[in-house]
Amino acid sequence: MKTKKKKCLWEATTCSMLRLWLLPLTITLLWACSATETPRTDNGQYAQSIATELQNTDSLLTIARATDKDVRYYLRTHTVLDNGFDIVAGFENKQKHRLDSLLQRYEQLLKATEFQALNLAGHTTHRWQEEPQRSPLDSLGTYSGDRDITGQPSGYGIFQGYDGEYYEGEWQHGERDGVGMSVTPGKRLRLGEWKDSKFLGERITYTPDRTYGIDISRYQHEQEKMVSKRVKVRRGRYVTKKVKTVVHHSIDWDRLRVTSLGTYSKKKIVGEVDYPVSFIYIKATEGTTVRNAYFATDYANSRKHGYKTGAYHFFSTRTAGKSQGYYFLQNTRYNKGDLPPVLDIEPTDAQIRSLGGVRFLFANVRGWIHVVEKKLGVKPVLYVSNRFVNKYLVQAPDLLHNYDVWIARYGEFRPDVNLISWQLCQDGRVRGIYGPVDISVMF
Repeated sequence: MKTKKKKCLWEATTCSMLRLWLLPLTITLLWACSATETPRTDNGQYAQSIATELQNTDSLLTIARATDKDVRYYLRTHTVLDNGFDIVAGFENKQKHRLDSLLQRYEQLLKATEFQALNLAGHTTHRWQEEPQRSPLDSLGTYSGDRDITGQPSGYGIFQGYDGEYYEGEWQHGERDGVGMSVTPGKRLRLGEWKDSKFLGERITYTPDRTYGIDISRYQHEQEKMVSKRVKVRRGRYVTKKVKTVVHHSIDWDRLRVTSLGTYSKKKIVGEVDYPVSFIYIKATEGTTVRNAYFATDYANSRKHGYKTGAYHFFSTRTAGKSQGYYFLQNTRYNKGDLPPVLDIEPTDAQIRSLGGVRFLFANVRGWIHVVEKKLGVKPVLYVSNRFVNKYLVQAPDLLHNYDVWIARYGEFRPDVNLISWQLCQDGRVRGIYGPVDISVMF
């Protein structure tokens, strides 16, 4: 009886072990059969879906990398005192996770393309973040954050658009209102103040830690004034008249300090304005006939006192751009360590029309750039106004995207362009220089 029980127990145990051993083998065989059968029965739909998914992921990666570059540029050129800096810093962490996720997804799809053995059902495209609670903005995307009693976004919240746009910041009655950051595929990061969902710009905080510079010409040496003067008239008589005269001034290079950022616009300033001058641009030429008589002396003194120094040319619509380029090279200086040469472009609408239109204007600008860049081996910088950028430079994308911009804007908010320097006022004051001075901040 015991022998029979032992035999049954052994048979049961053996059968159970055999079943456990056969189970993974069976699953493997079934999966292999399924995998081999799929390509023969889906008429290529499986391969097509992988190719489409790979293309979509590649597009998302391109956008994510561009956004990541823009975010890192912002964080590199700003300080924690800037309004909204923490928003961008927090977004950088989210963006890093998203970029890592997309890279991992892309690698999986590449393997699927090679082996045609990836089950797409378990690999949906990653969103920037988990779906937040829905809001009245559902038709455009998803919103999560504070709301008012009517359900409209009010307070602080995050909006993720179906088109890939991301906004984080303050809201008021369903509109972006206050400090916020927007990242849109294919566009620059915008962080600053919003009103009724319109971007006003970034209000910069001015501190001694920023890099300030000036540009000078003969006007810092010569001032025209009306003075009273006794003038001899008929029959030996003298009368007192107001006459125009030129008063000459020198620059005290040992005392240069920025003491005022002008009064044309409101500015957020921390502490007293007493900033060091870090760079100086000096006008060299204009057109093909005007040469700054003070350029050589100012250039030598600027370098001697340790300032980063550069030269600029004022563009004229009356002569060919190439000729102006050669004239600039003949009458300027450029040495190792100098700032890039600058082309100052300030034509009026009437001057552009007289030249033949925007197309001819930029043909001449490119002519100047080609001559100077080829000779010096350095890409010039374009000095333009904010209005010129919005009205004209957008029509020359090769110049806008391939050359650094030094922009003049005497407003409260930072220009919404990728720029190397911002001339923020033309009525600044610098110790050691007589009269008003253009002040710029470098990014």
